[in-house]
Amino acid sequence: MPIHQSMPRAPGTWPLRGRLLAALAFLVLVGPAPAQIEERREEYPDGSTAKIYHVDGDGEPHGSWVEFFPSGKIRLRAQYRHGQLDGAYESYREDGKRLSERRYLKGEVQKLCRYDADSRPIHVLERSRGELVLKLKGAPDVVLFPRSLAAIRRDLTRIDGAPVLDSTRPYEEEPSLTAPFAAGRPRPDLVAEGRRRAEAYRYLCGLPHELAVDASLTNLAQHAALICCLIGELSHTPPQPPGMPAALYAIARQGAAESNLHQGRSSIRQSVDGYMDDSDDRNFRHVGHRRWILSPRMTRTGFGIVSGFCAMNVQDTSGRGLGPLSLAFPPPGYLPVDYFAGPHLAWHFSWDRSRVRIANGERPRAVLTLLDESYDIVGPIEVEQINVDDEAIGDMPALVFRPKFDAGQCRPGLRVLVEIKGIVMPKKERPIYLVELVEAQNPTTARK
Repeated sequence: MPIHQSMPRAPGTWPLRGRLLAALAFLVLVGPAPAQIEERREEYPDGSTAKIYHVDGDGEPHGSWVEFFPSGKIRLRAQYRHGQLDGAYESYREDGKRLSERRYLKGEVQKLCRYDADSRPIHVLERSRGELVLKLKGAPDVVLFPRSLAAIRRDLTRIDGAPVLDSTRPYEEEPSLTAPFAAGRPRPDLVAEGRRRAEAYRYLCGLPHELAVDASLTNLAQHAALICCLIGELSHTPPQPPGMPAALYAIARQGAAESNLHQGRSSIRQSVDGYMDDSDDRNFRHVGHRRWILSPRMTRTGFGIVSGFCAMNVQDTSGRGLGPLSLAFPPPGYLPVDYFAGPHLAWHFSWDRSRVRIANGERPRAVLTLLDESYDIVGPIEVEQINVDDEAIGDMPALVFRPKFDAGQCRPGLRVLVEIKGIVMPKKERPIYLVELVEAQNPTTARK
């Protein structure tokens, strides 16, 4: 028979396995020692309390945070967890009335309510199913970010993420600027680069973004660039240069009439940025070049370049189906700063005149509000109301306006809530949207 043996155990001793299990049980029951929490106070010059708050062992806010007015009344109460807002947040006016209430989870605002001086809610946000929603009284809620930032980054990389090409020699076939004149042909890869840039802007504005480069439209655009170069200026109705054959002039004149025209940029891709900027003294009242690129019905285009004169054919209307109810530039949601020209930019809001109308006796206008990092109200932004352009450029009339920003304000983190007044939308919708600037998609090509 097998013999089972065991060593005798001295009184008060445990086998190794038993000791390990006992230690593990202690840790489970007791847990690690809590981090040291320290209370701190800050005072006003007169010695009255300005703040009482708590920090963890790393010096990060943790636990309650209270701020006071010099009068001793509470200005703000919040809860932190290891450096992040987490839980209730309440701010007050000095008369004791509520200014705002928020709730955070791991630093991200989940609910927000801003009150006016009579304690009436004027700005209510709620995060629902991961989306930040603006709650409106008597109107449908507004999702402030139609697409996630991750989706925008991914899609822009696919659409416009190729390395920028060297455009020093932009021709597949050189143009002739003396008799016998010839338009030449732009490099197909540079044309494709311009197409991708235009597609990126259309994508950001929520349009069907894919465009086809049409050889006949590129030929027209190339002739438009040629004739503008020959006359030394941009013109949609250029005169016939001396010595140019009538047949060649007819093509060039048609191309100039149908194209966006640009001078001064070194590449087709950069000319698209120029069309989308469109805020110089000559164009800012209508931003027509931009609106043509954003035409919902455009599906085909062509590009040309001759000695710094660029053209983009934008008159295609082959698209079918119902377009968007409205569109705007800068567009709703996240916008990388390399697709934003700067503080001089004229903004616009367009609408489908068959489904949206101007309210009786009113003139459309834009009301802009600056928001903070939690999407609470900072204050109004002064706006130059430039023009209500009823001409259906790109199939849609438009309101053109320009915010007046402080120096250095137009950088990542800028959050602007836009409301268009004087417009009647179907189903009680209200034209309200948020524009938030984020870091450049391609920092090497971001505008300075």
